[in-house]
Amino acid sequence: MNRVIIGSFILLLICTGSLSAQKRISLSSPDKKITFLFNLTPGHPEYSIRFNNQALIEHSALGLSFENKDVWGEGLATDHASFTDGEDNYTLPAGKTSLVHDFYKEAAIPLRERSGRKRLIILRVRVFNDGLAFRYEFPAQDNWDAYTLTDENTRFNLVGNPVARVAFLENFTTSHEHRYNILPLKDIRNDTLMDMPALFEFPQKIFMAITEADLVNYAGMSLIKRDGVLTSQLSPLPGQTEIKVKASLPQHTPWRVMMIRDRIGALIESNILTSLSE
Repeated sequence: MNRVIIGSFILLLICTGSLSAQKRISLSSPDKKITFLFNLTPGHPEYSIRFNNQALIEHSALGLSFENKDVWGEGLATDHASFTDGEDNYTLPAGKTSLVHDFYKEAAIPLRERSGRKRLIILRVRVFNDGLAFRYEFPAQDNWDAYTLTDENTRFNLVGNPVARVAFLENFTTSHEHRYNILPLKDIRNDTLMDMPALFEFPQKIFMAITEADLVNYAGMSLIKRDGVLTSQLSPLPGQTEIKVKASLPQHTPWRVMMIRDRIGALIESNILTSLSE
């Protein structure tokens, strides 16, 4: 009897350890300089980003809000994430180079609700040597065939007080032709709408630009400061203010991109946006 109890206890420890490992996932760029850290907390999934072991983004929540105050992001469970090595080789008809060779590491993290409708959304992450990106993917599933999105609750909790170079927007239909403002992040007022790309300079001359890629059949994203933290802000459908996206499954969001290097010119040289686009 004691052997059965001991054996069951060991098995429980093994299973618990496996589940715990899946709650914390780390993915680094091919050159090991950029690291994406994922953590599934009891309240919501969150991520952090490091460059050369320096924290740039910490404990940033991920989530989605649907019509009728239906929130996805709480009470989630994750199964085993899958990891792959990727390589993009293609020709650019015009631009900064003719041939592109981009290598990346990728993780697909399945996130399913523990109760209720038990909807499944996959967080797909790609880490290049000059940046990283992630998106929400909605695979076909029996209990969910369409959605109406009211908010995408992606946060970018930047560490410290980097210098921001941003263009402020009056509203969602204003022109993208604005002067860029240079000021500390903490001096940007809450509820201020910002265009993308938005550039941030951290100590030790580390630069990060936040933008998006592969924007197809989805609302365009701006940034807005809420409670001191940069947050995604989607443009609403015309004629109203609440609904941002209506879609059928399968579907995915655009990539949320963070271009990162220790030389500003490297961001201009990067091909990460075309590599992420179909």
